[in-house]
Amino acid sequence: MGVLKDGVILCESINLLWPGSISEIIEKNSSIAFLENVNSFLTACEFVAGVPKEFLFEPQELISVKNPYKVLQTIHYLSSIVKEKGIKAPCIVDRFSFFLLFLFSFFHEDYILFSIFQLNFIF
Repeated sequence: MGVLKDGVILCESINLLWPGSISEIIEKNSSIAFLENVNSFLTACEFVAGVPKEFLFEPQELISVKNPYKVLQTIHYLSSIVKEKGIKAPCIVDRFSFFLLFLFSFFHEDYILFSIFQLNFIF
């Protein structure tokens, strides 16, 4: 989850799906910037995309890598909204692929998440 910790890729992904949803993405290497970006992502997920609050992770669960499952649950729920609304995303990975990626991420977390987002996959 390290590559997602600063929130930049998450914010950029939301802006790909709903352009202009997040007006400022902070690219500083500080915990305050990380928190601002993650909060912006979560706010956009809830109020722009419509992800129910119970499916959103808490910022510290990502930043401190306390609950990777909850982070992946949020991203997965977001992808289901994208698919349901017919938003043109570069690729939607099915549930089986998501499961395999989740298992693989325990061994190579930074590599797999970086690869997925670099290839513009939304899962």
